[in-house]
Amino acid sequence: MEEFLAADTMTIESALGAFNELYSKYKYMESSFEKSKNVYKSKIPEIEQTLELIKIMVSKREQNEEMISNYSLCDTIYATAKVFLALNTNFLQRLLIQYN
Repeated sequence: MEEFLAADTMTIESALGAFNELYSKYKYMESSFEKSKNVYKSKIPEIEQTLELIKIMVSKREQNEEMISNYSLCDTIYATAKVFLALNTNFLQRLLIQYN
């Protein structure tokens, strides 16, 4: 340790300050990583539900069936829609919704 301090003409206090600063930066990055990891973990159920819905839509399309969907407009109002699953079109044209 004395050789390291002598080589850079650094005092013990300045070396400890530099190490503490690096440690603080590391702890901040670690907590930031943990927060983002928890955000992504919380999205897993939603992604699984979306995947299940896509599987149902593909199945309905293969059977040439019409898909009826109920969805929430706000907390107390729901609407029903017929979803037409079109083939060979771009993403925006795949779902045409006819409101009832």
